[in-house]
Amino acid sequence: RSGSGAGHALDEGARRDGLTGVLTRGAFVEAAQRQLQSRGAIGLLMIDLDHFKQINDRLGHAAGDRVLALAARLVAARCRATDLVGRYGGEEFCVLMPGGDARSVADLAQRLVHDARDAVLQHDGGALRYTVSVGYAIHSAAAACAASTGSSPAASLAALFDAADRALYAAKRHGRG
Repeated sequence: RSGSGAGHALDEGARRDGLTGVLTRGAFVEAAQRQLQSRGAIGLLMIDLDHFKQINDRLGHAAGDRVLALAARLVAARCRATDLVGRYGGEEFCVLMPGGDARSVADLAQRLVHDARDAVLQHDGGALRYTVSVGYAIHSAAAACAASTGSSPAASLAALFDAADRALYAAKRHGRG
């Protein structure tokens, strides 16, 4: 590892998704595990672009890339400086909210759904719109205390991801967006 500024810039660049500018999945997971070592409540949101494959199939991958970049900008713009935003998969993003209680996490989820629904991207002379589905879970201070006595941050994060993912799929089953 280089001690120069250029080496640090390369390290930071490797931690960021080239298309969206948010953390890569690996960088997000690493930072999230560090956050889970704290004793406070933490919220995790999983955000999925609805029917994203149809955008790529109908309008091409360049349009899909523009939607992904816009979605990432809108998510990041709604988050606090202390929140972590990452690209979890192809069209999935995640947000880790340190200190996030059920109300603040639910409020952010709702704002993200509305922001996506209201967003308009100009493409080939027309308006391109998209929606997102959001699932979330809360890692409470009590769970953090229990985790500190036995469960690793990796196991706690895996459980949090699992709970948020189940909530995301429930949102998709109940109408998306």
